[in-house]
Amino acid sequence: MKKLVSLILVIICLFTLTGCKKDEISVKKFKDEMVSRGFKLYDSSTLGKQYNVKGAILASSSFETYQVELYEFDSKKSAKESFEKQKENIDSLYDNVETTNENKSNYSKATFKTDNKVIIMYRVDNIYLLAQGANTDETFMIEVLEKMGY
Repeated sequence: MKKLVSLILVIICLFTLTGCKKDEISVKKFKDEMVSRGFKLYDSSTLGKQYNVKGAILASSSFETYQVELYEFDSKKSAKESFEKQKENIDSLYDNVETTNENKSNYSKATFKTDNKVIIMYRVDNIYLLAQGANTDETFMIEVLEKMGY
């Protein structure tokens, strides 16, 4: 009986630990998903060279009411620093913003909501993703991000 309880506890711990890790999205998967949803893609890589960005893509909805940006950094450390700095910038830009944060083993998530805008940020390893648009687009934005594994 004691061994059974120990085995169950080990299994629960394993599920708990593995559930806290996310796989980073590939640039190809991001591009494919955005194009399949009718987004226009823009290569923004040259904008980020000074911030240790290896690649950057901006995906804009057909009506340009929302956009999703993906940044691939040269290291996890650079991605994390950029993510944290962007969170601070967004927090300081808006009054009356509702903020939620989540930090796990290899990823971070932050959501900002104002009366008319929503911003959702994810960082997984060296990939940083930012989605923003009117708060009326939040459900669709979440659906797109979940489809990509976020």
